[in-house]
Amino acid sequence: MHPACDMLKNVRFAGNLIPHSFYRHIRRESGTTDFEGVGIMSDILYHYRPAEIRDRKTGRITGYRQRFRGDKFQISYRQYAEHYGISKGQVTTAVKNPDRLGLVFREIHDGCPYRWAQKTCPPYEIHSCFCMKNCHRI
Repeated sequence: MHPACDMLKNVRFAGNLIPHSFYRHIRRESGTTDFEGVGIMSDILYHYRPAEIRDRKTGRITGYRQRFRGDKFQISYRQYAEHYGISKGQVTTAVKNPDRLGLVFREIHDGCPYRWAQKTCPPYEIHSCFCMKNCHRI
């Protein structure tokens, strides 16, 4: 086995997984791959994947829970812009592609999505609620 493979065999990666089909399907109107859209779609997919609940003693899976509070995953364009190091305009464009393709649908909300975070959220900030729609098709 290659030393790098041997070194990584015990590393447990967490976070976004990007299905290869996203690169073929999430494209700009010009036909090129929308890498920002792929990243955002994979983040939405991550938040909708159930998290495992494990027994601390045995390590066995005892159940699953959702990764977000409320009935839909909510995040602002500003938060995505900071996370990916891109502008809010790029985020706005990138979010439109999965929506246009029918993979997710968006609901726009003004203000803060959670009561506990209202002190840290600017009142003018727009939050999008994302809901998975036909992601399993790609």
